[in-house]
Amino acid sequence: MKTLMFILVIAYYITIVIKSITTIVKSITRLLDSISRLKESLHRLRNRPDGNQDDFNE
Repeated sequence: MKTLMFILVIAYYITIVIKSITTIVKSITRLLDSISRLKESLHRLRNRPDGNQDDFNE
């Protein structure tokens, strides 16, 4: 009976670790997605055809 409880406790902790790892991976992918969106918007700002490109180089 003790070994069954031990196995259940270990399985519970393993599921907690897996859930936390998936949460960390989701947040990292969200962060990388927002960084790529920020790079795209900066690229669009630099390539505006209205002649204000020199403002970013100062």
